[in-house]
Amino acid sequence: MTIDPVRAHRDAQTLALTDDGTVYSWGDGDFGKLGRGGSEGCSVPHPIERLTGQGVCRIECGAQFSLALTKTGQVWTWGKGDYFRLGHGSDAHVRKPQVADSLKSRKIVDVAVGALHCLAVTDTGQVFAWGDNDHGQQGNGTTTVNRKPALVQGLDTYKMTKVACGSSHSIAWCTTDMSTPTTHEPVLFSTARDPLGASLIDTGSTTYKPILFS
Repeated sequence: MTIDPVRAHRDAQTLALTDDGTVYSWGDGDFGKLGRGGSEGCSVPHPIERLTGQGVCRIECGAQFSLALTKTGQVWTWGKGDYFRLGHGSDAHVRKPQVADSLKSRKIVDVAVGALHCLAVTDTGQVFAWGDNDHGQQGNGTTTVNRKPALVQGLDTYKMTKVACGSSHSIAWCTTDMSTPTTHEPVLFSTARDPLGASLIDTGSTTYKPILFS
């Protein structure tokens, strides 16, 4: 058996993915984040039975919750449910993996998890976001939470291919028809007003909508 990625989080749960698509979990079990039902923790890896045979290809851990992406593009989440971080439309805790129903009709090709929010990219380049939005990390122009995955407006011009999350900010990459540069010069990232480098852009304030960085 070969272990592919291992994802651990500060909230004491660990996930591991084998080359045959089996997901193992161990550690603290509060809120059902180990995905086996109940809240009991364990000190050795055990498989998450509900994900057996689903073809999991990607695993992620957030704050007290976990996410899995399958080869068919389905998103499964489980664990603590407040801030609507699981994307099921409810803040109830989910103790076994559950499919994000509002994304079932789409094929997801990339995912990212922040502390309390998630992003997903479809095979057509659309980005969906859900969960906590206290700092505008959903990109919807407000601090209103998305209870279920919602399309991030303002990215329609580009075909997004990859996403990443910080604790309370989000980034999306896109494909373009720009020519490959022939020289490579250092790029200066200003951090004077943003010590954590969260925005990558020296705006001096929190941004609530996607901003193009090139």
